[in-house]
Amino acid sequence: MMLYTTIVVCLSFFYVLLFSFYSIGWIRIPYFIPSPVKGTTKVSIIISARNEEDYIRNLLGDLLAQSYPSELFTLIVVNDFSEDQTASVVEEFLDNRIRILHLEDYVPDKSIIKSFKKKALEYGIRESLGELIITTDADCRFNSEWLKTIVSFYESKQCHMIVAPVAFLNKNGFLQGFQAIEFIGLIGITGAALWWNTPLICNGANLAFRKESFYKVGGYKGIDQVSSGDDVLLMHKMSKRWSRGVQFLKNTDAICYTEPQSNFISFLHQRIRWASKFKYYANPHIHINILIPFAFYLLIIINVILSFCGREYFLLLAVQLIIKITAEFIFFVGVNRFFKSRKLLSLFLQAQLLHPLYILITGIGGIFYTPKWKGRKIS
Repeated sequence: MMLYTTIVVCLSFFYVLLFSFYSIGWIRIPYFIPSPVKGTTKVSIIISARNEEDYIRNLLGDLLAQSYPSELFTLIVVNDFSEDQTASVVEEFLDNRIRILHLEDYVPDKSIIKSFKKKALEYGIRESLGELIITTDADCRFNSEWLKTIVSFYESKQCHMIVAPVAFLNKNGFLQGFQAIEFIGLIGITGAALWWNTPLICNGANLAFRKESFYKVGGYKGIDQVSSGDDVLLMHKMSKRWSRGVQFLKNTDAICYTEPQSNFISFLHQRIRWASKFKYYANPHIHINILIPFAFYLLIIINVILSFCGREYFLLLAVQLIIKITAEFIFFVGVNRFFKSRKLLSLFLQAQLLHPLYILITGIGGIFYTPKWKGRKIS
């Protein structure tokens, strides 16, 4: 019992230390104020789209309505073998800033493609004319200042990659609220880790990088055998090449809004797909940042079971839950102040009770289960 207690206490200490690291990092990220001077950078926005007829019209409408000078940006939609009317919806827009490409024209033999999204983005980047590349997803929404804010940050910092925030549009009901709470936490961890120059994760729905830098690191070469990871694995390549070359953009106008998953099964599949990238992370600090919470949550579940066997295990469980809730609440409140989603605070305690079990399921699933995404298996 003494050895087990020591293990729980040590993991709890490292867990608090880790979230203190995140909380301090997030607070220290300066809020970016865009320059009043108009940007001059040419931008290409690349969208890989597969079966997105329900969403892509809204996305293109938002992008065409950007306040950034219209002559300085273009939109490239790469149709990833869509089986619906995605291409037809894009072609409805009679705007010379929009160009549609078809992945089947680039790689007609689907059997040789391991990562369709990376191939689509690679095709779009190759055909682009912009100095700055921005990737996003077809189900995203933006306010009119989004592009101007990103370009202003790029011209001010001259970094190689910009990681920008992502949030959910609808947060009604427990499932959507749980996703929103978790996602706010992930964005906070993303920004905090970048401030400490130890990049962990990012989201390709709101990612910008120099076209020149993309080719200097070899693009997706070396990570193209992985079906996902067009965002995180590329970020790791760039951060390895340029210290402090990847930066987080902290500004509410730069937020990309997307839809949460509609049901629990699709939510689990999405998170398992995200977790499956863990085995391809090469940096030891990434493994440490992921394994500490995983082991801590595993002990919580074990202590829930052992609580029926003895009072001492119940006390350990109580201490762990107090530590978890306190550390994460301090962190969450700091990040949530940026996203301004006060109503999520009422769901925070409920989400905490589900969180350890969910992390274990997705973590183990990411190792042993191959999820599907839009009808394709993810490796």
